[in-house]
Amino acid sequence: ESFRVVLTEEEEILENLDRLQFILLTGEAGDGKTHLLRCLREKLKKHQFHIIGDFSELPEKSGMQNHPGEQPELGKQEVIQMIADIVEGKSDQRIIIAANVGIFTKSVLMYQEQLLDVLNRQHDKVKIINFEKRNLAFDQGVFSRIVKTFFTYDREACTDTDCPQCQNCAYKNN
Repeated sequence: ESFRVVLTEEEEILENLDRLQFILLTGEAGDGKTHLLRCLREKLKKHQFHIIGDFSELPEKSGMQNHPGEQPELGKQEVIQMIADIVEGKSDQRIIIAANVGIFTKSVLMYQEQLLDVLNRQHDKVKIINFEKRNLAFDQGVFSRIVKTFFTYDREACTDTDCPQCQNCAYKNN
């Protein structure tokens, strides 16, 4: 927790949170999508965002994996429709999704093919961040922030014994 660098993507989302209705975080496993969601969770909730941490885990349609008496889980088809309604101005809902770009694209092609063209255009309500294309070392400002944060580390022993990396902390060891 003490080694925390606010990256450009987080700043952009926070600066535009009042106007954004749909945020898509794409990339491969380990690119930082879930980490960014965790960092933004409280602010997203305050702005009434529906948070989908892993689009690939959703069933294809609502209610396909529910137990009797449970609230129906949104399915990929319903989520894609929500996004279409947002970009067409039919809905004021807010949603943020972390998704593998291939799985998301496949679902859009399956349920709302024309939505791909709309999402590829500039849109005030939509923010798409592709983590696959980011290079933290290439952006001098971001890299400088990471290095400065690293060098200000107080070198105190980690007290978070609940952390799964506590005994093998790469940050502490380096």
